[in-house]
Amino acid sequence: MDSNGSAYVDDSSLGITSNYEHDPALSLEENITAECQQVIAALWQKAQHWEKLLFSTGGAINRQ
Repeated sequence: MDSNGSAYVDDSSLGITSNYEHDPALSLEENITAECQQVIAALWQKAQHWEKLLFSTGGAINRQ
């Protein structure tokens, strides 16, 4: 079973595993930067999805 998040009454946790494939044409630093951007974008998308779910059920989430 693949899990990247869990929520309880007063606590929640989100996690994202990178699926970035390193590009041999880029330097190590450029690959690391691209991977970080991919993870941040995926985490933001997941957080927005959870926020919409909480909103639709009358809950709230504060992303900081």
